[in-house]
Amino acid sequence: MEYIVACQDPKLLEVLCAFADRLALLPDPRDRRGVRYPQAVLLGTLLVALAGGADNMAAVAAFTRDHRAWFRQWLPLGATGPTASAPCTW
Repeated sequence: MEYIVACQDPKLLEVLCAFADRLALLPDPRDRRGVRYPQAVLLGTLLVALAGGADNMAAVAAFTRDHRAWFRQWLPLGATGPTASAPCTW
């Protein structure tokens, strides 16, 4: 899956890709049945929501819902996700 396709700054893109690749290395304790999104996508979304002021899971959900279009530009979220190619993959 491709991600971070909307970033125009090559240096920032390199840092974001490296960070996302590190998130993808974390072990995923979830049962594979029913997994909709990669764990790294969920963790990235959580971190952005926390940085955006969310302080509990309900606020994270609201932040994610309110910024849905922005998240879809940056993260692989299915058919409505990125369409351009990126130099790094999830």
